[in-house]
This record gives sequence, structure tokens and C-alpha cells, in this order.
Amino acid sequence: ACVIGKKRKVERKAAIERALRSNDDAIVGHMDPLPLELEDLGGMRCQTPVDVLPVSSLRDGEYAFEVALSGGKAVGDVQTVRFSVGGSP
Repeated sequence: ACVIGKKRKVERKAAIERALRSNDDAIVGHMDPLPLELEDLGGMRCQTPVDVLPVSSLRDGEYAFEVALSGGKAVGDVQTVRFSVGGSP
């Protein structure tokens, strides 16, 4: 998550929400909200969390990892990364 421009304010209540969904859209994993704590990178402020997904505990199939910004006015679109577990390459 990044904010470009030093004048742009970010609400203190903002958080990064993450969820793991199966192919049939059921939530199979949910992570606690991660408070948004931006680091100043000169002209932009960012937070780059790295999540490790428990793929060894998932059944073979298609999944979606969803991330969104939440809290107060800081609401963002859901960003999705799709991936597969198991099967042949």
C-alpha cells in the first residue's frame, strides 16, 4: 500500500484486510487486519507486508488471495491474486 505525495493524509484507523477464498468463493482463511503504518520513501509513503500462505494445508484446487484497504474513509478496491495448489505442472 502506498500514498503518493506528502500532503495526502491517511487515517489512523486504516488497515490492510486480507482473506483467502476457494474457487467457490468460500473463505478458507482470514488474517487479522494489519494496521497501516506507512514508511516515508521520499515523495511517497508505503507499507509492504509479506504474507506467507499455508498452501501445504490447502486441498488441491483454485484459490484467490484478496487484499483491501479498510477503515474510515480509507476504503479501497479489493485486489485479487489467483493461484492453484496441487495437480501437475
